[in-house]
Amino acid sequence: MDLLQQKWEQEKKQALVKLREEIALKNERIKELEKNEKRALSDKEKAESYARQIKEAQERVKSVSADRDMIENEKKIMEEKIKKMRERIADLEEMTKRK
Repeated sequence: MDLLQQKWEQEKKQALVKLREEIALKNERIKELEKNEKRALSDKEKAESYARQIKEAQERVKSVSADRDMIENEKKIMEEKIKKMRERIADLEEMTKRK
């Protein structure tokens, strides 16, 4: 019985050692996965930040474009007024030359 019991104890010890090694490997893998998860979350936050910045830039471009269009319209109106004033001046000069 002693031999059987010793063999049993030896197998039990070997099994425990093997289980501890497997647990240690799994713990290392868990730590690695947690690091990867943290990196992925950081990358996600960066991507979301970049997306917000792009959206803000697009809104600024849209606003500047609207301002530019408004100024161009005002410029056209002013150019038309200048043209009409020049025509009036030319007409007045024509009238004064005749008198």
